[in-house]
Amino acid sequence: MSDINNNKRIAKNTMMLYIRMLFSMVVSLYTSRVVLNTLGVEDYGIYGVVGGVVVLFSFLNNAMSVATQRFLNFELGRQDMFRVKCVFNVSITIYIFIALLIILLSETIGIWFFYTKLNIPFDRQNAAMWVYQMSVLASCLSVIRIPYNALVIAYEKMSFFAYVSIIEVLLKLLVVIVLVHIAFDHLIMYSILLFIVSFVVVVVYVLYCNLNFSVSKYSFCWDKELFGKLTSYSAWNMFGASAGVAKDQGINFLLNIFFTPSINAAHAISMQINSAIFQFYNSILVAAQPQIIKYYAAQELEKMYRLVFLVVKIIYLLLIVISLPLFFDTSFILNLWLGTVPEYSMPFIRILIGITCVDAMATPLMTVAHATGKIKLYQSLVGTITICIIPISYLFLRYGGLEPTIVYVISLCLSIVNFFIRLWFVNDLAKFPVYDFLSQVMFRVIIMTIILVLFMHLMGNLFICDSVFIFVVKLVISSALSLFLFYCLCFNSREKNMFINKIQSCFKQYVKF
Repeated sequence: MSDINNNKRIAKNTMMLYIRMLFSMVVSLYTSRVVLNTLGVEDYGIYGVVGGVVVLFSFLNNAMSVATQRFLNFELGRQDMFRVKCVFNVSITIYIFIALLIILLSETIGIWFFYTKLNIPFDRQNAAMWVYQMSVLASCLSVIRIPYNALVIAYEKMSFFAYVSIIEVLLKLLVVIVLVHIAFDHLIMYSILLFIVSFVVVVVYVLYCNLNFSVSKYSFCWDKELFGKLTSYSAWNMFGASAGVAKDQGINFLLNIFFTPSINAAHAISMQINSAIFQFYNSILVAAQPQIIKYYAAQELEKMYRLVFLVVKIIYLLLIVISLPLFFDTSFILNLWLGTVPEYSMPFIRILIGITCVDAMATPLMTVAHATGKIKLYQSLVGTITICIIPISYLFLRYGGLEPTIVYVISLCLSIVNFFIRLWFVNDLAKFPVYDFLSQVMFRVIIMTIILVLFMHLMGNLFICDSVFIFVVKLVISSALSLFLFYCLCFNSREKNMFINKIQSCFKQYVKF
């Protein structure tokens, strides 16, 4: 398939996922406000920290998810359908074991941590335990779902992926509507209803894959060589995945240990914003990742480089459009969204925007590293640096007596360090052209960011954001300027020609003279 056809398919898939993202983000922002008001700040913070205990063990799930996705895409790139089926069957077998392992760890180490380390009011411990058990079951369901989800993405069936995501969001909206009218303990019912939603989504994925992909018909398969490759790859990836989870949940636990559940509520709000921003740019990542791996499998490295360059630039554009107004008008947005804003929410969100921008632009580089399959040293070094946030933050909080924002500042610094480490690794593993990347992508992105920040600062001094109308005007102006600067500074001549030709094609198609 030609490079142009691949790009068209990626663009089409991105559009489907983008529509799904916009719908999901709008509904999620609304439901977060209702859930916060319904549960209250304390219960909302409890839900965030207790659910995090289970997420701490989900690194097993995340590690195998990346492995399954990588091997499915790689074999599809080589057009070896027998190996695709083997990868899927072996993955299912391993995932059954992982689900059992999660239950074992959650009901032993997790229970101990729940009762001895978490700061939960005595009168809410019973409700918190319900949340914990429902989260354990939901985690096991997510484990079973991952191979089917990976298969859908590997075949690039993004329309189904988008539709199911929208259905999932609608079900969660229904949960919120029902929750408001239930007299029973809201925290307990919220966890039970979310578990039911997870169960429904898993059933839909299994049925769709069984009906549409012959390779998804599970039968026990034991391929010692493939099992060794999957487990070896996952073992090293597990360290990196566990480091990422430990970083996010470690911050949550440290805030709970040194402060109060209300600070956990602020952290939960910032993570909700982070999730919304992630959904905003994740569409292009999900659409492009399979093709990046397939290009590497076919050893079409020049095409892979061009695609990675383009993906990073588009991710930046999507991030800057949503992040600038959010950064400069954080207070207005939080008050409009939540009404009751937990303390420290605003500084948490502002620093987290910077962290998200750095990590998001590094994600395509991570995909290149995973495509090579040589991730032992890569995951060891990146994972070690990532997890260092926990001891460093503990020392600052324990002996420095600093405010909770320090953990976010430390996280930002370590994310920047990891970005350059990833660049060095992809250059070594896949001969990635680092100099071209820095000069053609990163340098132009930095110049564009400086111009936009100065402009937004000036506009903020001239127009105080105290109404929805002013916010929308500022959003439109900043978005238009971002698009203009992006076209002028970030697109190369080839990409400009492609963009102009696409515009002309659309104009001729829809405008009749």
